[in-house]
Amino acid sequence: MRQPSRRPPLRLQTRPPGDEERPDAGEEAGAGAEVDARLPGVVRLQCVQDVPRFDMPLLLGSFRSSTCNAVAVSYGGQSYLLAPAAAVIYGGQVRVSLPGRDKPFPAKVAHLGLECELAALQVAHLGLECELAALQVESPEFWEALVPYELALDGLPHLQQPCSVVSYAEAQPRPRSLLGTVVRTEIVTYPSAMQRLLGMTVGVGLSRDQLGSAVVDAQGLCLGIVFGRTLGGKASGARKQGGRTGAGAGGDGSGERWGMGRRRVGRRRGRRGGVEASAAVVPVPVVTHFLEDISKHGRYLGFPTLGITWRRTESHALRAYAGMRPGQTGILIASINPTAPLAAVAQPLDVLAAVGGAAVDNDGTVEFRGGREKINIAYHISQFQVGDSVELTLLRQGEPRTVRLELGVPGRLLPVHLGGRPPSYLVLSGLVLTGLSGPFLEGAFGRAWPVRSPVQLLREWQNNPSAADEQVVVVAECQDLGPTSATDGYERRAVMHQRVVRCNGAPVRSLAHLAALVGEAQARADALGSGSGSGSGGGRQGGKGRKAAPAPAADAATTTIPASAAGGASDGADGNGDGNVNGSGAAGAAEAAGANGQPSIGNGPPLDERQLLLELSNRMLLVLPLQQAGEDTKAMLAEYEVEHPVSADLRPAYEAALQGGQAGAGAAGALAAGGKGAKGSRGGAKGRTG
Repeated sequence: MRQPSRRPPLRLQTRPPGDEERPDAGEEAGAGAEVDARLPGVVRLQCVQDVPRFDMPLLLGSFRSSTCNAVAVSYGGQSYLLAPAAAVIYGGQVRVSLPGRDKPFPAKVAHLGLECELAALQVAHLGLECELAALQVESPEFWEALVPYELALDGLPHLQQPCSVVSYAEAQPRPRSLLGTVVRTEIVTYPSAMQRLLGMTVGVGLSRDQLGSAVVDAQGLCLGIVFGRTLGGKASGARKQGGRTGAGAGGDGSGERWGMGRRRVGRRRGRRGGVEASAAVVPVPVVTHFLEDISKHGRYLGFPTLGITWRRTESHALRAYAGMRPGQTGILIASINPTAPLAAVAQPLDVLAAVGGAAVDNDGTVEFRGGREKINIAYHISQFQVGDSVELTLLRQGEPRTVRLELGVPGRLLPVHLGGRPPSYLVLSGLVLTGLSGPFLEGAFGRAWPVRSPVQLLREWQNNPSAADEQVVVVAECQDLGPTSATDGYERRAVMHQRVVRCNGAPVRSLAHLAALVGEAQARADALGSGSGSGSGGGRQGGKGRKAAPAPAADAATTTIPASAAGGASDGADGNGDGNVNGSGAAGAAEAAGANGQPSIGNGPPLDERQLLLELSNRMLLVLPLQQAGEDTKAMLAEYEVEHPVSADLRPAYEAALQGGQAGAGAAGALAAGGKGAKGSRGGAKGRTG
């Protein structure tokens, strides 16, 4: 009996014309030319990341292994190796592999740009150890084996333009090319730094190992570098997984960054309700800005912003309130970051009408692609470099005025990232203090930190710093080290994740400022402790000598304090960010000194200089005896096997405060001890003669 004919499986069927994959990159090259014998500018990169514990800096971090691609590009006569920033940040070991070579090339991160999801690498000589000095030398052997891509500087690709994605996939010995289509070109939010820059979406299915691939056009010019992806699937499957259709929807453990929030970059619906696979790409204008910043300044400075929050002026009532005349366009400035250069020449309720000669419409857009399209004003501002001088046109009650300012990067009270630096910390008794940041909130409360974080910490997201060095200091850990410890009697959950508002009555500006205040207080306490011991000893020897002052108890203060003593703390400890702290800073400093010159809080009793008083954002006071706190700190460091009570970046300020406090308090302590000792000796003589 004749078997019925069956169609071959899909993987053996012939692809329709124009839909087949391109052959391996490099096979199309001719054998005669020397340049064609080299590989395209895409390499495989392997990195072992040592990610620290941001919520508890004393603990060891976790190791993560990632594999992605890196792209070699040529710009300004120099060659650069670019990789996704999220794949190499905190990279302890970075290796770059080439086909046909057994040993990989060691590399290091030379420039990290989390705002644009890019990192520039340096490659060392083959065979050298992965040392810092060796990684500073570029490897000629590595660059001789590659053909760096030329950037497509003639403009952005148009929609539905075909392109190719050249990358290494898993278990592929050579790079391959996949066909794709440009789906979207718009302003997107880059997840690592929540920076709004120009982005591009390409309709192509990629795996996790193919991040960092090169997107090229028909002429072989680089259109961008892939930094994210979106998995394809049916809409029903997405609903079963809670609506997650991004990289974290599957079971591969490659979830999206927390900064993406609810918006998934590159998500696109198919014809039948499914989600088509796509890739998020850093376009050429952003790549060239990153490279131009490195070439011009020698390091990456970032993308400038005006540091304002603005509102559209499409409402006739709002336009009349702002004093705009007919025919005038612009956006209304709602608030200005005090650290931004614009704060010196503008004020809220001013209207921004033009930036660098480009008119701003009422919806906050400027001309794009030669006036054929409109794009958000953030794109136009990001085209400038940090330090460039730009001309702005402002409207104040309808009167135009032109100002010129130097663009910069304003500070944030709650930084989204630490720029690849380890977290700073300060250990004081059983307390571990650190700076508030986005990685801290994610480590302490998980990826759902916008919902789970305390309200007093989330408020700092919208607040602006009053100074460039201002920082929110929070309690990362509170441990009770025993019944005699300085933190005994304080409830852990009442202290954890609270902001430190004041230290001994002085407003805390940053973690470095707090470390300096603690160092000065410890130096004064050590000097007073040695001086008072000698004086009291002389007094105790005589029967009629002066009695020594009683030592302060470890539980001298409780959480329930009188209204007079809590008055100074309630001004800036209500959790309202920098507004209350900065507003009551002068008053707090004035109230910190009592009538007798000793520090005090409000109308309360004067503070003992052998104690340290910390005011938290929940109106709680922590009174820590410094002598016992020093012993607790040593025990805390021995438990976590840490050498120093402060991080490396805070040690200069801390040690300088210790030395300065010892010098100043030593002289005062010597005078006081001499006077007390003389009185005590006279008292002892009287007792002996009697």
